[in-house]
Amino acid sequence: MTLATNNRKEYFPIFFMFLSLANMLLCLAFISFTEGFLVYMLCVIAYGCLVFLEISHGIKSPVTLSLLCIYTVFMFLSLFDFELFDFELNGYAGIIVFAWLSMSILLLLILGRPFTIFYSKGKGMKALHVANSAVWLSAFLLSLLSSLYFIPDELFIIIPYIICCFAGCLTLFLNLVWFGSKYIPQKVFSRGGFTFRHISHLSKDFDIFCSFFAQQMVNDPTAKGITLGHESVTRLVKRSELELGSRSKIICVFNGEKIIGCVRCILHQHNAIFPLEENVKQSFSSLKQVGKFMQIGRLAVDAKFRERPDVLSGLFKSITDLALKKDVHFFVGDAAKNRLSLYFKLGFNMLFPRNDPRSTILLNYGVECTPVFLNFAQLIFESKNKIHEKYGLSESVNRYLVERWYKRAVLKNHFRSISRWPWLYGIDDVRKLLQNDIQEMTHA
Repeated sequence: MTLATNNRKEYFPIFFMFLSLANMLLCLAFISFTEGFLVYMLCVIAYGCLVFLEISHGIKSPVTLSLLCIYTVFMFLSLFDFELFDFELNGYAGIIVFAWLSMSILLLLILGRPFTIFYSKGKGMKALHVANSAVWLSAFLLSLLSSLYFIPDELFIIIPYIICCFAGCLTLFLNLVWFGSKYIPQKVFSRGGFTFRHISHLSKDFDIFCSFFAQQMVNDPTAKGITLGHESVTRLVKRSELELGSRSKIICVFNGEKIIGCVRCILHQHNAIFPLEENVKQSFSSLKQVGKFMQIGRLAVDAKFRERPDVLSGLFKSITDLALKKDVHFFVGDAAKNRLSLYFKLGFNMLFPRNDPRSTILLNYGVECTPVFLNFAQLIFESKNKIHEKYGLSESVNRYLVERWYKRAVLKNHFRSISRWPWLYGIDDVRKLLQNDIQEMTHA
């Protein structure tokens, strides 16, 4: 993690592991399928450029530096027509490279310094770095053994290269897609004696959720504007949730078998409108071009449990895990006036100034709400500890999802205009962008 800045150099180390792997595969292709002094010179140039980039970003990878030295030696030996690099033996240099990489990566693993950890300047999940190094150690050992086994058949070149390409694809998969079932967000988990459960519209608990939320609205004396009874509100809640379909993700908190809290998240979908956009009668199209949204709503906790920190932190863990899984950048919500303090505790701001008429909206069952906003991307970029300390998630936050989200965000946004980086948008920037949307609609 790093502080959110507008400096591209701060985020460039994310690219180094991928650059190094691409460079490695390119140079292996050079020495495996071609021959001569020029080939090794190209490898030296490629690794020289990579070493220069790394050092300029404060990175000193022993693997990159050692390969630069090896290819430099190869270049000079081929220049003086050393017999090892005779035409008939050309291509065997790959065996030396595989042997060296196997030994060096194994040694670094034994020392507790997996080789990929250097590319990230010591940051990131240690388990993921170890897994990446283990993948490449296995790949290089298999490449070495297959090279020796298939000599002099041409397969001694082809098979090792296929193995390395497969290892490269597996590395990308582990870093950007999946790292085992242990790091898949849990749909059911316990915290402080409470059970948190994701439910669907087909779940037996769906009707209970609708009834519970309606009860919290109707029976709360602090709720403003509500005029309907419990059954009417339940029907309206149920109908709106069914209309949202799979976009709606519902999380409930249970104390034993009794529901005592809930929240509902609406996922970003291409060209789909959020209910909040309809309520404030304005499109968020410009902001959607900056990052992905998730709308938070139906946040309610039984009065007896509102002071229990495990309830609120558990709900926020569920929300954050879902947001990390779906690569969400921004949260919006329609907070009931009597629930507004809960949203403020979670770090939300009012989406519109208090003197703006859009700062108060009326939902279909009559309750008054305030549109709220949270820059989730900024929360992640600010500091890896902030989200832990603020919400008590240090023991349960899904660290792999946080790292995967971070890498994906950097890779996607690094070469965009800095003005389009989601993590740099404060509430004033968001309000200005929404105001520009209104002006464009007026002129149109």
